[in-house]
Amino acid sequence: LIDRTLSTRGFDIVSQYSLKAGDSPEGMQPVRDLDQIRSWFGGPGPLALFDLPWVILYIAILFIFHYSLGFLTLIGAGILIFLLVVSMRMTADQSKSLTKMTASRYAIAESSRRNAEVLRAMGMGGTAKQRWEEVSEEFLASNTNLNDRSGNIQITSRIFRQFLQSMILAVGAWLVINDQASAGIIIASSI
Repeated sequence: LIDRTLSTRGFDIVSQYSLKAGDSPEGMQPVRDLDQIRSWFGGPGPLALFDLPWVILYIAILFIFHYSLGFLTLIGAGILIFLLVVSMRMTADQSKSLTKMTASRYAIAESSRRNAEVLRAMGMGGTAKQRWEEVSEEFLASNTNLNDRSGNIQITSRIFRQFLQSMILAVGAWLVINDQASAGIIIASSI
């Protein structure tokens, strides 16, 4: 629905961009942005929004079981949110830079495709190929760096979630040992 609604507008912007800004690698960016929005809505992002009310309900249930389980979960959720914010800040600039590099790669490829006869006739194919290789190398290095950063933060987040689950099990076991909760609390709280 979003794509059908906005694709014509995106095309209009792209087709008029070169008239206003000249030939620029950012000329196709509106279409790419629209593709990213469509991908987000088709991916796990919206489902996470539907999970949010359930998270609040589950934390409330943990507080009903025992306040220490609730507080531990709240602290853990706060740390996970902090890791998410750090991840976004650490990768935002590099993601923008990567988007610009992608646009440059597309522009070079499109220009070379569009001007293939001229490049061949003037013997400039090697120069165009060298420029492509330079931009591609820079793109791949930046992409690898971004993936490494994102991967490290995802690993840290996953380790922390497993640690948090283990802590909840440990607190549940401690509550059972001290006769402050029944044995079912251990299983229920870990779920």
